Amino acid sequence: MRGHGYSRRLGQAIKATVKLADGFEKSKQLEKEIKRFVNKKVSSYKHIQVLEFADEMPKTISGKIKRTDIRSIDRTKIC
Repeated sequence: MRGHGYSRRLGQAIKATVKLADGFEKSKQLEKEIKRFVNKKVSSYKHIQVLEFADEMPKTISGKIKRTDIRSIDRTKIC
């Protein structure tokens, strides 16, 4: 199973799913800026390799992001 951003050395890719705030639009420039910002703050093995913009994030009744749902969606895209 090789999806976009797969690393043969690591076996997996670090992916970030981002919902933009009002007033921001998806662009390659914004993607680069987000990656650059995050990659400065975290260790090299945590650097974002794949960044995806989402229109909405799946949430629980209490408003927490359902990360398991996001992972499930990503798995179906790879297969």
